[in-house]
Amino acid sequence: MPSHAAADQLRWTLKQRTLDAGTAQVLPLLLTRDELYAELHRRADAPPPLLGPIERLVCGRAAADEALASGMDPPFRLRPGLVSEFLGLYDELQRRHRSVDTFERLLVDEQDPNAEFDRGARRMLRQTRFLAAMYRAYERRVGESGRLDRTWAASFGAGRRVAAPPAPPGGHGRRPRCRRRWVVVRRL
Repeated sequence: MPSHAAADQLRWTLKQRTLDAGTAQVLPLLLTRDELYAELHRRADAPPPLLGPIERLVCGRAAADEALASGMDPPFRLRPGLVSEFLGLYDELQRRHRSVDTFERLLVDEQDPNAEFDRGARRMLRQTRFLAAMYRAYERRVGESGRLDRTWAASFGAGRRVAAPPAPPGGHGRRPRCRRRWVVVRRL
């Protein structure tokens, strides 16, 4: 659920339908994403502890500083609010089962041919390389901490124990494209 208010609204709607139908119903847990990760972590067999939100931001900022120190120069000034947004993008990559290598490869392959002539492509390329270096440093730091990031915690709850983010299906990181088939309807 996107929020507690949305969960309350859905719960109320389900209860109303149950009352109208005159039947009994067992309601599922209606949780936000963070609550779902915590619940999956709680149900797992002896998982490592989760990173707290502050620890997560500290690891993210340290990873960003490490990427800067390694020579990855982003096309922007690194501000504290950006680190949390970068971690949000990292979470989205993990939810879509995309590795950092796939993220970097796809964006570099698209922007690199244009970087010589296009200033925007050069900036995007620098940003992509910085983010990839930051995400690799973040994964290494989380692994060294002995704790789990929240997206990895879902893997424990699903019964899969992973040491690193899962590889994309098929190893390519690309979804197969669906072909549209047009259906012609004739009027008789």
